[in-house]
Parts: sequence; C-alpha cells; structure tokens
Amino acid sequence: MSIAPVGPIDATTLPQLMLVDAKLHLRVDFDFDDALIVDLLARAIAEVEAKFEVKINPGSWTWSPASTEFDVDGLARCPVTPIGTFVATIPNSADPLVPIDVSADVQFTTEYSSGAIRWKLSGYQGGLAVAIVSGYSDPLLLPAELRAEIFETVMRMYDYRNIVVTGGLDVLPEYQNLRFAPWWNPKA
Repeated sequence: MSIAPVGPIDATTLPQLMLVDAKLHLRVDFDFDDALIVDLLARAIAEVEAKFEVKINPGSWTWSPASTEFDVDGLARCPVTPIGTFVATIPNSADPLVPIDVSADVQFTTEYSSGAIRWKLSGYQGGLAVAIVSGYSDPLLLPAELRAEIFETVMRMYDYRNIVVTGGLDVLPEYQNLRFAPWWNPKA
C-alpha cells in the first residue's frame, strides 16, 4: 500500500477555529490560556485521529493500492477516512503524461466497524491511483462524537496543564522522565 500526503497537512487552522467552543466547554472566560488551549486542541485532534483512524485536519492524499490489498470480493479498505472527494486514474499507454480518469468505474462503499465508518474501494484496475481529499475544514461539520472526544481530551489535558509540556506532540513531560529514570538502564 502506498499512501502519501499531497503537500503539508494544515494542523493549525482547525484548532484556531475550535478555540471559542473549547473555551465554552472548559468554562474559561479569559484570554490568558488561549495559546495553551490551541496547542491542546492540536494534540487532542492528533490523539483522536490516531484512536479512531480518521483524518480530522483537512488534507489531500494519494493512494496507490496494491492488488494484494483487495479481498475476494474485490474490496480494499481505504487508509484515509472520511472521503470528501476523490479522483481515480490509471496510466495512459498512449500518453504517459495524461492519466485516464476512471472515477466513474471506481466506487467507495462504507461499512461500520470498530466504532467508525470504513471506506472500501471496489473496481480495481492495475496501476490505479486515487487522489483523496479528506478531513474537516469547518469544525461544525465534525461528527458530534468526534467533537465530544476532542473536547473531552482537551478537558483532561487542561485539568493537568501544570504537567503538560507545550511545543510539540512528541515531547515527554519531565515528571515522566523522572518517574522512569530509576528503572532505565542503558544497554552497554
């Protein structure tokens, strides 16, 4: 399977747009923590994306499914969900620079599993490439369950803001480093 983002994923706009609603949810009526809440929203969105295997931040991806990804019914699970729009193409032997649009021959169907809708592709052809636009540019379009999960995650992080490290999703808070230090022995 080959899935790749087309250009950078905008992970800053949606948290900014959700700030007012997040402050209402947190019952925060001052502006001092706005930057922190926006950072926590970005982290919460990343956590919810990973937990539910959905794309919340808007972006575009290119997916080139391999023939081995398709089951006996000719369906392949799309690695990007939800799907806003898509264009499916195959190589053009007459003019390699102009692919053939086969979007009408390709169909995405949905199924509900693991608490989320999964998109499945049918109509495989060799060399198929699918350009997918996914995510939500407007927070009001987010399903209620995802909005609630994001706000609950922000609330949990905001309650423990004294130990949350800002500035990146991969930073381990210092208290955790101290907690693990007595048991960590580097390999020789």
